[in-house]
Amino acid sequence: MDFYSDLALEAKDLSEKGYDEEEEDKAGFHVTRIDVKTKEGAKALGRDAGRYTTVDLPDYSLPADLFEKAVGVISEEITSLARLKKRDSVLIVGLGNAEITPDSLGPFTLRRAVVTRHLKKTLPRFLSEGEFRDVSGLVPGVLGQTGIESLEITRSVVESVKPDAVILIDSLAARTLSRLGRAVQISDRGLVPGGGVGNSRAEISEKTLGVRCLSIGVPTVMTAESLISRGRKKKSALTDAEASMIITPKDVCQMINECSRLIGCSLSAALHYGMTLSEISEWLRA
Repeated sequence: MDFYSDLALEAKDLSEKGYDEEEEDKAGFHVTRIDVKTKEGAKALGRDAGRYTTVDLPDYSLPADLFEKAVGVISEEITSLARLKKRDSVLIVGLGNAEITPDSLGPFTLRRAVVTRHLKKTLPRFLSEGEFRDVSGLVPGVLGQTGIESLEITRSVVESVKPDAVILIDSLAARTLSRLGRAVQISDRGLVPGGGVGNSRAEISEKTLGVRCLSIGVPTVMTAESLISRGRKKKSALTDAEASMIITPKDVCQMINECSRLIGCSLSAALHYGMTLSEISEWLRA
């Protein structure tokens, strides 16, 4: 059993070459940017070449002042990696299973994001081009619920809606307990749903969709193997069944609630030309 992790920040701890790294303290939050440029770096880190940004959080539950600052930092990093043009449209895809709490970050985030595509068609005079981007959303479910790969559903919607970019939201796996609910990873590459827990599904990326992809996630689980083995010698080997068990905090419901709100607000601020937190809150209450 390998030490699974979806975080480039943790994968780079296992390698010393093939990538550039930059760290910055921004509005009180530590930001790490990893740029994987070469095939050697991609192989060493076990992920595609691309840029991976991690924003560390002191906790998943933030007081109002820190929450607003976190939204500002994350939205700026999304804007930087997305490289959207002024009139580009975006499809947000909330990956995961809404009925399994640790895997529900994607569906819950979509409930907290401002989508406008339907309103821009019916109420264009209220949604000017300079203030609101054309944003739509999709929750494709999981293979066990629909019998259809998330990639197939997403690709069908992309072909119909024709967005200029797709933003994928998903729960991630970490190999460090302290990062559960306390790190937001943003990448200009797609992702493989379930890859971090050894249940890889079809890859969703620019390569498979034909449009630019961004992915955003928060680690909500880790494997038992990672939990007992990191930083200590193993006294006895785990069975395959024991090693593959998934660990998540007992307060994961609150974690998902707080993290989905944070990412949803950050997305709305990034996509809708600096939409303020109070404006986002008013919009979602309407």
